[in-house]
Amino acid sequence: MSHVNESSTSPTERLTYGRVLSISLPIILSNVTTPLLGVTSTAVVGQLGEAHLIGAVALGATIFTLLFWAFGFLRMGTTGLCAQADGAGDQAEVSAILARALLLAGGAGVLLILLQWPLEWVSLYFLNGSAAVEAETRHYFHIRIWSAPFALANYAFLGWFIGLGRTQTALHLQVVLNGANVVLNIAFVTWLGWGVGGVAIGTLIAEILAAALGAVIAGRELLRRSAANDWSRALEISGLRRMLAVNSDLMIRTLCLLFAFTFFTAQAARSGDIILAANAVLLQFLNISSYLLDGFAFATEVLTGRAIGAGRQAQFRRAVHLSSVWAGAVSLAVAAIFVVGGGAVIDAMAANPEVRENGRLYLP
Repeated sequence: MSHVNESSTSPTERLTYGRVLSISLPIILSNVTTPLLGVTSTAVVGQLGEAHLIGAVALGATIFTLLFWAFGFLRMGTTGLCAQADGAGDQAEVSAILARALLLAGGAGVLLILLQWPLEWVSLYFLNGSAAVEAETRHYFHIRIWSAPFALANYAFLGWFIGLGRTQTALHLQVVLNGANVVLNIAFVTWLGWGVGGVAIGTLIAEILAAALGAVIAGRELLRRSAANDWSRALEISGLRRMLAVNSDLMIRTLCLLFAFTFFTAQAARSGDIILAANAVLLQFLNISSYLLDGFAFATEVLTGRAIGAGRQAQFRRAVHLSSVWAGAVSLAVAAIFVVGGGAVIDAMAANPEVRENGRLYLP
């Protein structure tokens, strides 16, 4: 932190618990829509009464969580870098950061599509579900893989908007993405009877819609800031090297985290369709918790990034302190809610009696 000086924060800029919450709340609301999508997908397929269909959606979602969140730095890293550039008042760099993130997103997305066959084989080999689960997962995989460039571009847009402090815009994009996904899942699975493939098609369409909307809003924001994109600056080796240096650590951290969840799902798959389905339901509880707490993490990135960019160390430390207090309080509240109402949520998400029984058994 040697590059942050000791200049104090002015009274008008002093952080409070209310200020941290005002930044965190839209991010929390936008994040919660993501696990709610998982809940809806699991619940919609769960109403078909077949455990292997729930298991297929769980395995498919796990595969794409691993593939896409390996590039989660496009969201996390972009937020921090953008906040620093904005705090320093460097509008040209604000624009260049978005361009670099989108270039990385597009290149990575195309690469995933080109490598889809070996990625599918490796994923299913290690997850090792039953024959029925594997067949449905293959169907899901070969549809959803085409969303890769759009899904990764959405990470870049969200990180950029959050870094600028436009958390309401991030909320709107997530509502569009996950709201459209929920509606399409219900339409394709419940009304049209497309099963697991309907969930994948709904996700693909929703990712495309959200990316298109993000591009339009970002273009307007750049015009408002008079920060037309300078591709020569965006492609500067020093800027690209800095982005990759920041993001490499994030990528390693994310891959380690995702490996743990993937290993957990793989062991459940080896235990049979009922255990796999019950774990798929229970993991939604953990997803909701993590996305709630991520709201405070992103708020911290925004506030600390701006403090670094503006050279205010006292504001940096206060942002870390206040957001940590909020995160601790919310984690305790969420745990209490799950203890009291967890059983009812499990029953609502799964129609299969055995899945319900195992979900309740392992809820503690």
